Amino acid sequence: MSEVGPSLQSATAPQVGERRRIDRRKHPRYPVNEGGAEVRQQGVDARIWARLTDISLGGCYLEIMSPLPVLTYISLALTLQEQRLQAKGQVVVSHPHFGMGIQFIELSPADRQMLESWITALAPKVAAPVGRRSGENPARTLDKESAALLVQSVTEFFRSKPTMSREEFLQMIEERRQASKDGDGKAEGMTPA
Repeated sequence: MSEVGPSLQSATAPQVGERRRIDRRKHPRYPVNEGGAEVRQQGVDARIWARLTDISLGGCYLEIMSPLPVLTYISLALTLQEQRLQAKGQVVVSHPHFGMGIQFIELSPADRQMLESWITALAPKVAAPVGRRSGENPARTLDKESAALLVQSVTEFFRSKPTMSREEFLQMIEERRQASKDGDGKAEGMTPA
C-alpha cells in the first residue's frame, strides 16, 4: 500500500503548536446506510465489527459499543455497496457506547479511487455534508440567546423521544441560525424559558 496523497496528508496533519482538534474534518462527511467495517488493532489478532455511519476523504465514523482508545493505529476493511476498501488509520475520537472517529493514514491508489467513487455516489444524496461546513462547528455560529434556545429545544425533544438523529439535531441548529438571521430570535417551536 502507498501512503495517502500529499493533499490529504497536508489537510489532516497538525501544524506545529496547533491542537489536533482544530484540524479534524477538513473534508465534507456524508452519511452512509448499510455500511460495515472490520477493524483490527495493530499488533492484535482479533477482529472487531462496526457499523460505518459516515465517511469522507479523510476518514470515517464507526458505531461500536466498545471503541478503541484515541491514538490507536488500526487496519480496517470498509464495506459499502458490496465493495470492499482496505485502509490503515488512527482513532482520533472515541465515544464509549457510541463509536469512534477514524482518520485514514494509508490507502493504496486503488482503494483511494474506490473511496472517491463512494464519495461521488453519496454526495448527490444529501443536500449538505453532515457536520461542519467550511471547517467550522455549526453550533458555534449561534449567538448566546440562540444557543440557549437550542439547548431548550433539545431538552424538549428528549422529553418526548428517546433518541435524536444527527440530521434532526442539524435541522434544529439550522432553524436557530435562520431565526437569528431573520432577526425574530425565535424559530418554530423554540421560545425562551
